[in-house]
Amino acid sequence: MNSVDQSRVRPAARFFHITRFAASCALLFLLPVQDCKASPPSGVDPLKDIVSTFKLPWKQTKQTLYSKNGKTVVIDAKRCRFQFKKGNLHPIEISVLVFVNPATGNVWAGRDVDFYVETDSGIIGGWLPDCILQWRKSFIGKINPGERLDDIAKRFATDKTYRAELITDDDLKPIADLRNVVEPWFFAVQEGGSEPPTSARSKKFQIKDGLLQMDLVGLSAAKATVWVDLDTRKVVKAVENGKQTFPKEKQK
Repeated sequence: MNSVDQSRVRPAARFFHITRFAASCALLFLLPVQDCKASPPSGVDPLKDIVSTFKLPWKQTKQTLYSKNGKTVVIDAKRCRFQFKKGNLHPIEISVLVFVNPATGNVWAGRDVDFYVETDSGIIGGWLPDCILQWRKSFIGKINPGERLDDIAKRFATDKTYRAELITDDDLKPIADLRNVVEPWFFAVQEGGSEPPTSARSKKFQIKDGLLQMDLVGLSAAKATVWVDLDTRKVVKAVENGKQTFPKEKQK
């Protein structure tokens, strides 16, 4: 089974989480008050009063792409930073990635997330920034005839439609709150604390036979494994420190 190790040790977890939480709150002020996920009314520029830029040039990299059966292909990709801000608010900056599978013509163009899976309908991205497993779609689905990776990157950076979509960046449903399948304190800065949930200390992602397997280590060194069905994007099983926590085992 192939594995991608994405360990992220946070020596100053409390400070990191507070600053990240503040940045997330700041995003709310950049989006329409009525509904930060809603499409703007017809004729309204979603980028009005927002300054955004791709911090070029793109940097060449490699990216692992999974199929649902767990097979992987490592392909050429390009990465850069995307920044946006409104007025005197502190700018928000995210990493973006583009790549194309030459065997299928499917494209990923969007936020740089934890892992990428090619499905029957295209490429989706999975992201576990804290305790919520989120899914993202690619803003460009297929490569056009005659295009190359450089052309995809240029199209993504110059079309204002994609800038607006990066800023609003809606989730694919369903999302999964992992606090519902492991002990809630697994994602806490400290057990019983009042801080917002933080991420696992380390994460490994594997895919086999249509299931995503996430091996997680919490800040307290607790270990958990969570399995997600890639078709439904729902959690089907979770084990923490050797004990099954989801679904709950029936009492004998």
